[in-house]
Amino acid sequence: MSASNWLAGLVFLLSAVSIVGGQTANDAAGDFETNNSSRFPLERGANAAWIDDVVLPVKAERLWRSSLYPEDWTPGYKDSQGRFLHDFSYAGYRSGQAEIPLAPAGSVVDATKRPYGADRTGGIDATAAIQYAIDTVGAAGGGIVYLPAGTYKLSPPPGSNCALRIQHSSVVLRGAGPGETFLLNNGTYMRSKSVIVVRPISGSWHSPLAGTAVDITRDVDYPTHVIAVADAARFQAGDWVVLRTDCTDNFIDEHGMTGLWNSGLKGITFYRRVTAVDPGSNSISVDIPTRYYLKTRDNARVYKIAPHLEDIGIEYLSIGMRENPTGGLGDSDYSTPGTAAYEVHNSHFIEFYHVANGWIQDIHTYRPSVNTNNWHTLSNIILLNQSHNVTVRNCIVGRPQYEGGGGNGYGYTLRGSDCLLIDCIAYHTRHNYDFKSMWTSGNVIFRCEARDGRLASDFHMHLSPANLFDGMVVDGDYLDARYRPYGTTMHGQTTTESVFWNTYGTERCGSRLIVSRQWKWGYVIGTSGPVSSVECGIRDNTAPDDFLEGQGQGATLEPQSLYLDQLYRRLSKARSPIPTNGQTGVERTQVLLWTPGREAYEHDVYFGTDGADIYSATISDSTGTYRGRWADAGYAAGAIEPGRSYYWRIDEVEADGATIHKGDVWSFTTTPLGRVRP
Repeated sequence: MSASNWLAGLVFLLSAVSIVGGQTANDAAGDFETNNSSRFPLERGANAAWIDDVVLPVKAERLWRSSLYPEDWTPGYKDSQGRFLHDFSYAGYRSGQAEIPLAPAGSVVDATKRPYGADRTGGIDATAAIQYAIDTVGAAGGGIVYLPAGTYKLSPPPGSNCALRIQHSSVVLRGAGPGETFLLNNGTYMRSKSVIVVRPISGSWHSPLAGTAVDITRDVDYPTHVIAVADAARFQAGDWVVLRTDCTDNFIDEHGMTGLWNSGLKGITFYRRVTAVDPGSNSISVDIPTRYYLKTRDNARVYKIAPHLEDIGIEYLSIGMRENPTGGLGDSDYSTPGTAAYEVHNSHFIEFYHVANGWIQDIHTYRPSVNTNNWHTLSNIILLNQSHNVTVRNCIVGRPQYEGGGGNGYGYTLRGSDCLLIDCIAYHTRHNYDFKSMWTSGNVIFRCEARDGRLASDFHMHLSPANLFDGMVVDGDYLDARYRPYGTTMHGQTTTESVFWNTYGTERCGSRLIVSRQWKWGYVIGTSGPVSSVECGIRDNTAPDDFLEGQGQGATLEPQSLYLDQLYRRLSKARSPIPTNGQTGVERTQVLLWTPGREAYEHDVYFGTDGADIYSATISDSTGTYRGRWADAGYAAGAIEPGRSYYWRIDEVEADGATIHKGDVWSFTTTPLGRVRP
């Protein structure tokens, strides 16, 4: 299958409108009127064609590519100034390598049936009944808690910080569809409370299990999967670990934040899964590359934490909150007892905490009929906190009652890693989309819309590195990545190495579409629409000036989506080599194995002792480096020399025999002669 056909299939898959309970998931958006002409910027103009509600790009006359993303781009590519784009393809549920399950394992429990008996008329509080169903399904190992069409009144019980809590893996809370199943939060005193909390009993990215911390022994400068550690034998493949540094005085000074930041900011943090352990070189390999530097001077280390929740889903619901009747919604009223702002401060509707491989889909906010004003929620709406590989798709959220200061009135708040928001809309919030904290990296906001934000969709505080806005539609809003001189602990430098790719601005965006003054390098590539201007420049110690390319030329940018193209490249290549890349102490009789690319039909094998030769070799090679085209994902290298490094590459060949995906160069070192492997 060609790249264009594969991408077409993927775009169709990701854009497919879910049909639930006889209606489309795009229905019942409250007072929000969907507008395809403004929602899908990539689907406008002469270089697009409609196909079953999905517009796929067709060849334009003058396409252009970013100088940082050439045709033969591979992860690690840098220009002469050291500028590079991260590989963002790992975002979302199971890093894009599996679909969100339509029928998760376990039984389906109707929460309105006995013994649960949840009322769906909106007349009787259903909190306890639904919680009983959630706990029963969770204790049984997972399943679906189904809420048929109707209205379910909820309220946090006395002494609780939420109405509903999911604390077991593999639990899905499913409605009949937005506009069919309505959750109505009836409590109006919601200070620091959420309606739905998904969180394990224990566990935090910054709470290591006793005795598990191991020092990182070599600085990590650029994105890598391989981490040198003091004692690799303390880990095994499959372990979930935290890679972390502290926010030390050196780190603070290096970012120009002396006297403004402090150690309470925790430091750069990545949540990863160990894929291989090499005791010989004292290194571990992780599933997703690092996103920012980890220096030994900042106490770089690896440790284990309590388990996360996994395979959690919240889907097919309309959500709303009864308005707070108390007066007082000023920007600073959140700290004044007796005001509405105080009583709703720091509340959320959905909060994920320490969740991996979960999803939120087809969730729409709505205005409850009891509200005298057009308010859907009290304050914040969706929060992903210390969560990883979560997908949020086809959600429409907006209109909180309180859009004041103190972190209130946000649409989507990201405080985790490698999460994916796709085909979502946020409107009429304080910040429609928001990134916070040093553990927020690798996230992708793809093909979403920001409309009528009171303030910008922004990188908000404390250096959230390497995130991507891709194919964003901005309508009465703008995107902001710059120093922020606000906050109890100064927000300061908010991001670095983040990318704005192919952004569309409507005529309602004012004088600018994007402000990008990131710490060190930031990237704006391709803008279009009636407002396509970008504001860069050097201020607040952010030199050099951010990379800007293709202002006003996004319509002809190739590829139109950086995320999709990177995902296609990664899943089309051979991966997961055995022996693992860089492994030492390998037996001298060896069979090479790998996981085939998505469309692989046959495999071209290259093997030898010179890495440069392996990288450049083709099938016409006559030196013996090319070992032929094979049907199976395995190659018997035979007896090889002791104590020597070997290099190999697998190119995946599609069924047409002409489409070939060049692989990475991998290496391993054999056991020296006379050494007995333990």
